[in-house]
Amino acid sequence: MTGTLRRIAVMTGLNTRRTFSSFGNWLWILIVPIAFSLILGFFFLDSESQAPAVERGEHAAAEVSLETPAAQSLSDAQRQTALVVYASPRGDTDESGLVRLRMTFAVYMVFAFAALFSRSGALHQEYAEGTLQRTVAGGVAYGAIVAAHVAAVFLVGLVQAAVVVTLTSLLGTPWLMAGWGVLALTIGGTLLVAAGLAIGLSGLTRSATVMQGLSGSLPPLLGMMGGAFFPLEAAPAGLQQAARVNPVYWTMELLAEGYVYRGAAGQMMPLAVLVLIGILGAVIGIQGLRRVEM
Repeated sequence: MTGTLRRIAVMTGLNTRRTFSSFGNWLWILIVPIAFSLILGFFFLDSESQAPAVERGEHAAAEVSLETPAAQSLSDAQRQTALVVYASPRGDTDESGLVRLRMTFAVYMVFAFAALFSRSGALHQEYAEGTLQRTVAGGVAYGAIVAAHVAAVFLVGLVQAAVVVTLTSLLGTPWLMAGWGVLALTIGGTLLVAAGLAIGLSGLTRSATVMQGLSGSLPPLLGMMGGAFFPLEAAPAGLQQAARVNPVYWTMELLAEGYVYRGAAGQMMPLAVLVLIGILGAVIGIQGLRRVEM
């Protein structure tokens, strides 16, 4: 048993290292999402800084909520130009920070799905090249190979999350504005559902080419339909209802509950949904991979 676990660990490490040994993978898994999130962040912050003075309330005597005693003492003219502060139920008033965080997370989430979908096709690529058959012929149990493949998908996602969160945090994204616990649950739930769906699709398709195609098309579609890049409140009612079967919808709920509403306590419901989807996808995928004919 110990020997099998050691072998799985070694193969997992080799698979992960092989993934990041390619400059193309470094580019699309790490560099592009960071650069894209920074570009969008600067775009939105620049748009906010260039807003007209009346919209930003620069004529107001102070930045106050309209329900505070200070606001009630303002004249009618001042009331019309007073800044509306978007305060969440948790008391956060850094709306620009929340906007940047949401946009960075949306970009990370889409690229996480894309990276893990692409990585989950590696086993099929090895089968097409004959590497998988030679490994089994060399005495390695096929079940151990599948286990290492599944573990590598999770590990690649973990490395991607660690690098993206660390670098974007250093560059201004307030990931820790709600604490380490909220951040861990947000990233953990996203990683779990992305890896589970990647493994599930890998077991159903059994084709590296199909997985590459899905990695480029399905995550952006899920992001658009799940409210990653625009509020679903502005979408038709039918789309709002359909979004509830979309895992991206629940990742965005996980983010909102953690950073805007009730913190870690509010994340339990969306996290449970994401865990269920992730486990279901992983089980389906593993069963499909076990049926691959050698």
